[in-house]
Amino acid sequence: MHTVLACISLIATGLFTGIAAAVSLGCAPIWGSQDTLVFRNSFTSIVPRVDRVQPLLEILAALTSACYAVTVDSAPRILAFATAAIMLAIAVGSLAFLVPVQTDIMSCTESDLLGAWRARWLPGHHLRSTIAVIAFACISTAVALQ
Repeated sequence: MHTVLACISLIATGLFTGIAAAVSLGCAPIWGSQDTLVFRNSFTSIVPRVDRVQPLLEILAALTSACYAVTVDSAPRILAFATAAIMLAIAVGSLAFLVPVQTDIMSCTESDLLGAWRARWLPGHHLRSTIAVIAFACISTAVALQ
């Protein structure tokens, strides 16, 4: 059973991290240099698509990592619990800080406000992506050590 949990956790964490990294590395540099209204149009065409799957992947990764942690011992257990905690922290941080800014960006038409919200969202998303890479490293190491 722990093999199935490890696979699901690796896939969910990896997909979440991959999507977050793709936005950070592919979209964010372009968004940072675009005119604010062009940015909003591009942002509103991509972010809602990502938002359909990322919350599910976060919760699935957290739950399967915690379940996997219960089935293993020592270092893999600590790393799997760390993955679960990190993924939950990402979910809470996203809901508390990034989702409200995303909502403001998607509903705003004023250039000055869009620029300010973009300046808040981009660093927050880069931080989320970096922390997701750490979570993926934790679960990958846990599985490798088992």
